[in-house]
Amino acid sequence: MFWFFNKGKEDKKRIEMLENKVYVLEQTLGMVKMSLHSLQSALIAISNTQDSVGRDVCNIGEVIENIVNVFEIEPQTHLSLVTTNPDDDLPN
Repeated sequence: MFWFFNKGKEDKKRIEMLENKVYVLEQTLGMVKMSLHSLQSALIAISNTQDSVGRDVCNIGEVIENIVNVFEIEPQTHLSLVTTNPDDDLPN
């Protein structure tokens, strides 16, 4: 008979311990959800930044292509950075 009452106390202690574990797990799950939400927001911000950088690089490439097309620079021609006499291109 004593075993029956003692088992009830053990079950009650085990239930309280399991309730505490569930509480801790619920708190942990809440923190994990907040962390995942923060990571998601950060990833969205990074992807938007990378998209804008990609568009900027594309626009810069288009500008360079237009400059090359306007001046009709041949790819085989080496650009000289040495200054020349400005009178060289004037007619005689």
